[in-house]
Amino acid sequence: MDYKLGDCFTVEKFYVSDAGKGICMHALSSMLTLLSPLLKGVSAKVLGIGEQDDVGYVQIPDPGRPLTCGMVVP
Repeated sequence: MDYKLGDCFTVEKFYVSDAGKGICMHALSSMLTLLSPLLKGVSAKVLGIGEQDDVGYVQIPDPGRPLTCGMVVP
């Protein structure tokens, strides 16, 4: 998939509600420990992943060559 800066997906009530191009498995794995507290009402600000209470950002830990193309998308 050709992900670009700004591509996103939405998780609401423990379900992916809008996946756009699909979900990068590296991105999903990097946020699994954060999804549960976010979905239970813990602020993204408190978790240190955003400036708004209900919007958080994580970085994809793509391992790079030879396994993948080696992009890191913030």
